[in-house]
Amino acid sequence: MDEWSDQVAELADALAPTVGHHATLAPSVRIFRAESAVSNIPKFLHPGVLFVVQGMERLCCDVNVHIADSDHFLLTSAPVEFRIDTEAAAAMPLLAIQVAFDPAMAMDIAQEITRQDGSKAGPAAICRTCGVMDTPLRDLLCRLLKTLRDPVSCRILMPGLIRELHFLLLQRHDGPAVVAGLQGEGTRGKVLNSCRALEPEADGNLDRRGCGRCRARSFILPQPF
Repeated sequence: MDEWSDQVAELADALAPTVGHHATLAPSVRIFRAESAVSNIPKFLHPGVLFVVQGMERLCCDVNVHIADSDHFLLTSAPVEFRIDTEAAAAMPLLAIQVAFDPAMAMDIAQEITRQDGSKAGPAAICRTCGVMDTPLRDLLCRLLKTLRDPVSCRILMPGLIRELHFLLLQRHDGPAVVAGLQGEGTRGKVLNSCRALEPEADGNLDRRGCGRCRARSFILPQPF
């Protein structure tokens, strides 16, 4: 691992010292820790971005395979179910950070970007895409994790960091399609709207299986993260 990877893994490790899901001082940010690998496990993601700073997740949806690790993040603009494989061990835990999208914020930023460069959403909205952890994203993630350690810093600085993250993601070439996915537009719009309509029924099914009430209200429903 390089210096950045070591630093963010150390920060995430301190924020998630035990196995499982961990809430943070920022409601839209959650951290997950696993110390054993899994294979072909279902995982449901709401719109947001997944950073894996240590370990690896391989997420399969239809015929597409996405890798999330210290070099790649996963972005979802609509609710998506995956089958996942992970790399994790007690000596090298899987450490993942999930940041939820704020649709209103995304639209506000997208409209400003459009005013500046005249870009428009493509004909199809993406549901998920994998991107490279470039220098701006690495720097932002490190600052975000540091800010989560202190309540005062988090209260003052976190709104700006979350907005900056939205901006960096929407500046990507597929940014307009991400916005379209959040709006339920394009060819993926029916998928998004159908998932929203099925959420109450899914919540009921999870409740009947046990521990469903907790999972249904979390940002990422089934474990592992």
